[in-house]
Amino acid sequence: MPADGTTPLRERPAWRALERHHADLAPRHLRVHVRDASVIALIPPLGALAGVVVANSVPERALEVGFAVLLAVVAVQLAQRSLRSHRFNDPASNKLRV
Repeated sequence: MPADGTTPLRERPAWRALERHHADLAPRHLRVHVRDASVIALIPPLGALAGVVVANSVPERALEVGFAVLLAVVAVQLAQRSLRSHRFNDPASNKLRV
């Protein structure tokens, strides 16, 4: 079964909404950087297309193992952040130091 991505289908309506929002705000005050928004709008569809190419060219078992490794890395990072934030807690006041 070939892989397919839905991200490009979802990003286009978001870009249209941004264009309408920008057009409404432009006369009063400009808050949206169109160039930056364009880059942000182009990255997810390109990533989805790259994911489809990889998913169709790599064996299914390799995808499963790769995803398991990704989940393990994310879990380790979350644990490290959690432990790091607990080190900065002040036990006496039970407030987080800034």
